[in-house]
Amino acid sequence: MWLLNTVAAPPPPGTFLSRPVAEAEASAYVGDRVCAACHPREFAAHRRSHHAHTLKLMRRDQLPAGFPTDAHFEDAERHLAYALTERDGRFYFSVVLPTGVRSRPVDYAFGSGKTGMTLVGRWGEEAIIEFRMSYFPHQRRWM
Repeated sequence: MWLLNTVAAPPPPGTFLSRPVAEAEASAYVGDRVCAACHPREFAAHRRSHHAHTLKLMRRDQLPAGFPTDAHFEDAERHLAYALTERDGRFYFSVVLPTGVRSRPVDYAFGSGKTGMTLVGRWGEEAIIEFRMSYFPHQRRWM
């Protein structure tokens, strides 16, 4: 909610992790392709699934066809105006407040596009923030 200025900063680092992940443990991750060598059918089935595409970098080439590059929408309940804009290859989410416009880069989109997509941004190295609106591609609608 920092974008609406209801909090000054996100929760302290580590809040979202049930336990810290040691660098050595994280570096042991070998990736999907190594699994494919022993489990080719499972790997192929997963790659074709929507689940395999539920996290995307917020880049034009990663988003479904028709995803809006410039969208303006209102939250009638809260009387706020939001905008999603694309500038220099990056997307930004903004809200118009009485005190001015607050903007933040959008780093990732959660959701395959089958149903909905929620936009999030990084806050430092250990946290993410979820933006207020989600996009529903089949309805071509923000909610």
